[in-house]
Amino acid sequence: MELDEVCELVTDPKYAYGKAGKPDGNPPIPPDAKLTYELHLLATRDGPNITNMTDEERLILGEKKREIGNNLYTKGDYSGAISSYQKAIKYLSSSVSEEVQSLQMKCWNNMAAAQLKIKAYSAAEKSCSQVLQVDPENVKALFRKGKVLAGKGETENALVYIKKADQLDPGNKTIRGEVNRLKQLLALEKQSERSMYRRMVGDFAGANSNTNNRSMFGWPLVFGATVIALGGILMAVYLNRH
Repeated sequence: MELDEVCELVTDPKYAYGKAGKPDGNPPIPPDAKLTYELHLLATRDGPNITNMTDEERLILGEKKREIGNNLYTKGDYSGAISSYQKAIKYLSSSVSEEVQSLQMKCWNNMAAAQLKIKAYSAAEKSCSQVLQVDPENVKALFRKGKVLAGKGETENALVYIKKADQLDPGNKTIRGEVNRLKQLLALEKQSERSMYRRMVGDFAGANSNTNNRSMFGWPLVFGATVIALGGILMAVYLNRH
């Protein structure tokens, strides 16, 4: 837009009031309503210079973006939430302040939760690892990394992280429930593997028992004949050389 320009902006419900709507609005907004805004561009200014920002400025902007991400997550817009968390992390980078790093870890954790929702397992695992590099006993990051590994089918490894989270927060019913679920899943996986091995052994034994007499005795005879023939060739070679 140019300065002093007026335009109409039409939004999908997920970028407005979503499924909840705004029944107490003036006028009331029904659920899943598209909205049309009239925008008038009155002024412009440069965005923040990330390299020159103070820690206080980083915290204000980072928290604002995190809250936007949380609202989008609540509305089910997980991709939008991830984008907001990424912007917050960008503002919070390049600072050694403990307070800034603490907020940054919250954003990584929240982003991992959103990435889990859309099954972006590799990205979610990286987000969890960012937190665990700074705080190896972060319960949320341990729990979510376990969920990521479980989603990737690595049940045994997932259980290691979930158990550690359970040890650090033994009163958390959600974590304890996930421990029990993964234990049951792992037991079923091992039982399935044992059943598969038994079937393989059974098929092999059945195939051998169903062979006829010729095939049963044919192999020893062929093998014996081969040995005799090979012995004759070696003897001929020996005689020719001597």
